[in-house]
Amino acid sequence: MIKDLEYRTEVSEVAWQWEAPKETSRVEVFPVPGGVAALLEDGVVALSGENGGRMWEFRVSGSEAFGALAGGGRYFALQLLDPNDEATPPRMVVLDTETGKPIQDYILTEGDSSSGRVRGGLRNVTSEHWITVDGDGLTAFRLGSDQRDWSVSDLAQCEETGSIDRLVTVEKVAVAAVTCYEQPDGEDPVKMTEGQEFVSGFVGIDAATGEELWRTEEQVGMFPADSMERGVATHESGLVTAYYPYEGTGQVVDPLTGETTLIEEGRVLWTSDDGSLLGVWNTRTGAYRQQDRSGGIRAGSSDNGVGTAESLVNAWRGEPLAVGLEDGVIRFAEEVTSGEEANAIAVFQGFDDAVPVMFEGDEETLIKVRNARSVPGAVVLSYTDFEGRSGVIGLH
Repeated sequence: MIKDLEYRTEVSEVAWQWEAPKETSRVEVFPVPGGVAALLEDGVVALSGENGGRMWEFRVSGSEAFGALAGGGRYFALQLLDPNDEATPPRMVVLDTETGKPIQDYILTEGDSSSGRVRGGLRNVTSEHWITVDGDGLTAFRLGSDQRDWSVSDLAQCEETGSIDRLVTVEKVAVAAVTCYEQPDGEDPVKMTEGQEFVSGFVGIDAATGEELWRTEEQVGMFPADSMERGVATHESGLVTAYYPYEGTGQVVDPLTGETTLIEEGRVLWTSDDGSLLGVWNTRTGAYRQQDRSGGIRAGSSDNGVGTAESLVNAWRGEPLAVGLEDGVIRFAEEVTSGEEANAIAVFQGFDDAVPVMFEGDEETLIKVRNARSVPGAVVLSYTDFEGRSGVIGLH
């Protein structure tokens, strides 16, 4: 049985490193029971968050793999394509995240629409359906048979210009972010125009039936493009969050009721298990705070981030990744030199102080951080280096 591990509230050191097989040039990480699922080019390997040891794997040599968590984290869905023959129907495999054993294994049969590239990538998978954006609506395919169970058209319901910007799914509800605005005939595009009226809404759809459960219509963001380019994410608490990059404003959405909360000056990176507390990162000032849903700050502030953290981050190239934890935020360098001399690969910024996380390697090379996640037992990052190697590093 897989050991049950708690999520880290803070980190201070590199605990383990796993190097991917030589033929792998990309790794993406997902939280699974006991640790992390590392999605490779030809499948997935599950590693312990405690020590980086292999828990299970499912790989098909010569395939091209897309992957996503499904069923509230109980399953991992893989779509396997033949990279040398686009006419070969893709294979869908649904794995138990505790054991790595296949629950479903079948061939997709919907012709041109069966490809993950056409359907919009392998995301939004529940324990029963794979929900995809289909033109101006949604289509749900049943896992195990690939039959179309339901479809919804004209989801945005705009009078003028409209779009489905993002789609995320919790186990029972698919939440679509939609934008509506008026583009006057014969005029230059107005989607980047401040003062332009628009609607940045969300629509909740019953994942089992396609029935509309709720709809919100607000105006959040500086202009229509801010709404169209907002990032939308799900959290282990079941909440959905959005971030508007131009205005620097966030939102919290309850997918069961559609209730929304506006987050001033901040992007939600962490939520407590019950969703009552939020970890909010102010991307403009670099500050991190813990607040309740009504805006009451429990720790930290919206002012400037801890000086040590800011001095390290300012010395890094590019825009650092950030992962929120209960007691602070960890920010990763985009690139770091690996060698006998230790260098900071990340900095943990608590509410009162900052701790650099140092990394050294067996030989000198430049490591590029790809993505990072908080998983049971560790905070993990995936990387590639200039020698063509890739892998996962776990922080404790």
